[in-house]
Amino acid sequence: MNKLYYPHIGGVEEVVRRLAEGFASREGMRSQVLVCNESPRSVKENVNGVEVTRTGSIGRIWSEPISPTFLSHLRRTDASIYHFHDPFPLGELGGLMFGEERKMVAWYHSDVFRQRRLLRAYRPVLEAFLRRCRAILVASPQLMRSSPVLASLPDRCRLVNYGVDASRFQADGRISRLAADLREKYSAGGGLILCVGRLVYYKGIEHLLEAAREVDAGFLILGRGPLRKKLGLQVEASGISHRVHFVDWADEREMPAYYHACDMLVLPSTARTEAFGLVLLEAQACAKPVISTELGTGTSYANLDGVTGLVVPPRDPRALAEAMNHLLADEFSREEMGTRGRERVESEFSLEGLIEGVAKIYAEILREV
Repeated sequence: MNKLYYPHIGGVEEVVRRLAEGFASREGMRSQVLVCNESPRSVKENVNGVEVTRTGSIGRIWSEPISPTFLSHLRRTDASIYHFHDPFPLGELGGLMFGEERKMVAWYHSDVFRQRRLLRAYRPVLEAFLRRCRAILVASPQLMRSSPVLASLPDRCRLVNYGVDASRFQADGRISRLAADLREKYSAGGGLILCVGRLVYYKGIEHLLEAAREVDAGFLILGRGPLRKKLGLQVEASGISHRVHFVDWADEREMPAYYHACDMLVLPSTARTEAFGLVLLEAQACAKPVISTELGTGTSYANLDGVTGLVVPPRDPRALAEAMNHLLADEFSREEMGTRGRERVESEFSLEGLIEGVAKIYAEILREV
């Protein structure tokens, strides 16, 4: 259970997709997904072997879908394990309707910070739901230690690393040619720095653009969102429009080419809403160094400072510029960090490891009386 599902783009949605497709392909297992639709109509469909039910939504409040039929669909489901992806208020309300016999698992992806009025009413519901779950999965030790919600539930928490299919990011002939074309188009004759993510408040793109004034390289911002116009105006006012480029969307089959085209990926997030940053792992799967910010969340688990990339303070354009200039000037460090990142993804953040880690927890819960 989650808010949305593929082809909607988002980190949590991608994790749900990888789990659902991974379990659907395993013998003796059946995978069903229940989410909200982005339109008023409820639909059932098969997506890459996964049974997906999307319940109609009539709008949003505080970024949460309003789906009147979600709870009735949830009540009618019959499953061995009910896996919720949180925070998702509608899902947690549904989970609290279940009796003790229903075996529930939660994957706690991030804390809620911005919607403070919602949080006052929502947190008691969330904590009551989590206490009912047999296990709470968390993707980083940092979130497990720092989350005020998880502080009272340490015995329920289980660390499970997110997973990336590293083979998908290999540079075959087609990807290499596309990467070369992208680099020629966007590098402004020098280096190329990539940023991937939705153009929303917590991604910190405005600080990256401020830092870009002090970095002699091309910048490619891949993503869409409500801040697109504002960021475009910032680029024009800064006089760097000739080397900063926005691309709204890339086909997932072409996405590896964008990583291979760049010298590094930068994730300049500013708030704990950025709980991990899957794009950090994807860039590392392409043997690229990454730069991220220290938020006390999983971003500094995905990116080890001085090992797979560099970690800088949030909202600090000067530190960001210094980190980018350092890596641009040091090809050896870029290659060393990229190699270590690739090795770490293969050994610690594999897709197989993700599926096996969750399957092991499922098996333990199913053995419980």
